[in-house]
Amino acid sequence: VGNEAELVMETISLKPPVFRVRQFLSPDERSRIIELARLELRESHVVATADAGPNLSTGEDGSSPKNPPRKSQTAWLVADADDTGTLELVRRRAMALTVLPDTVKSERLQVLRYSAGGYFGAHHESTAFLRRYATLLYYLEGPG
Repeated sequence: VGNEAELVMETISLKPPVFRVRQFLSPDERSRIIELARLELRESHVVATADAGPNLSTGEDGSSPKNPPRKSQTAWLVADADDTGTLELVRRRAMALTVLPDTVKSERLQVLRYSAGGYFGAHHESTAFLRRYATLLYYLEGPG
């Protein structure tokens, strides 16, 4: 969908299930996503829910922890705000790859930027409130 190249899904692990698809995004799509995210980037925060485990974003006394769960910048992109249709094409391609019906709605596209020393710690992707079927990671710059 929106990318005429044939995509090959490579199995990295079965437990947990991890797959890689090279060149899922075209260079133009990567550039457009970076362009859209650039103005929206803000310091990343963790949203804790009661069933997601301990709140790692603050210490017991309410102070910032020594090692926060992530050190990055985040932008959330909405497909409707993209007048080129790039985000919608990427979303439809992701739906085709995962073979999920269009009735299963995806979150907005989360773009993360890491500076030197940045990281994103381990965390739960699903909770009793939010059932996540899959997480897709796209490298916009660097490997991938």
